[in-house]
Amino acid sequence: MRIKLYTVIGSQSIGEMSTLSFTAIATDADTSSQTLTFSLFGAPTGATLTAGGNFSFAPSAAQSPNSYTFDVVTDNDLIFENGFEIN
Repeated sequence: MRIKLYTVIGSQSIGEMSTLSFTAIATDADTSSQTLTFSLFGAPTGATLTAGGNFSFAPSAAQSPNSYTFDVVTDNDLIFENGFEIN
């Protein structure tokens, strides 16, 4: 299995009560017809990620200012770390 990550999400900075959103995209180069399923590990309360890779988080006032680091994981164990700061 060779997985290629198409989106590099990288570090983000958002303001309190703003919404951070992105779509994680990855493919398995060995099986092009395979659909990967995404999940979160270590994300802050209120952060969501659909099985299709759509992430969304709107931090509350109590969650800022702060820095968060979490992992987006595929069902094939591809892990990419993400981080963001709330100002």
